Amino acid sequence: MTAPEPDDSTVTVPTVEEFRNFVNADPSDDDDLKRDLDSAVELVDEFCRDPQRPVPAATRRRWYLLVGAELFDASSGPSTSTDPFGNSRQSRPSRDPLHVIMRQARRFVSPF
Repeated sequence: MTAPEPDDSTVTVPTVEEFRNFVNADPSDDDDLKRDLDSAVELVDEFCRDPQRPVPAATRRRWYLLVGAELFDASSGPSTSTDPFGNSRQSRPSRDPLHVIMRQARRFVSPF
């Protein structure tokens, strides 16, 4: 007996409040959070538009949060870090926001 295929319509997009709690942001950031969450949903849906295997709804919802958090971190400004010599430096992440889900997505989405 096989399990029924998950239906994409059952995937619920996280609310801005859930996303705010996930990234530990202030309510004053809600406009930026909404923008980044919407972008994350578009990116993940585009990336998973033709999966080899159905992506479970809970997994896709988690991916929305992870990619959204990556976008929010990138748009929140440069992060401060200390180099090996004790100097303070600021840098912005330059990787693809989908990088955070690539390893997990390999089981569902073809690389080509």
